[in-house]
Amino acid sequence: MFSYKGCPIWHMRMKLDGDLENWLYVFMDQECRSEETGILMEKIQLGYGEERHDPMDVINETHLRYFAFVNNLDKPAEEIYSLYKERQNIE
Repeated sequence: MFSYKGCPIWHMRMKLDGDLENWLYVFMDQECRSEETGILMEKIQLGYGEERHDPMDVINETHLRYFAFVNNLDKPAEEIYSLYKERQNIE
């Protein structure tokens, strides 16, 4: 776990089996997850609009702040997360 702008970020980093170049990075932003879980609960309680949804549809839409990707950069998870967030802010 590390901190990004004061928010705790859980992470996992591992070398892919049989792959000499690629790494798997998985991150979860606990604070954002709590926020999105609250939003999810509000949507469920309010019937989430006129369109009928199954509760799993809403969960799938929010993903509860897990994200994962594979790349060939052998860097600490904190650095990869920072690069991702910088890129996200540009787009």
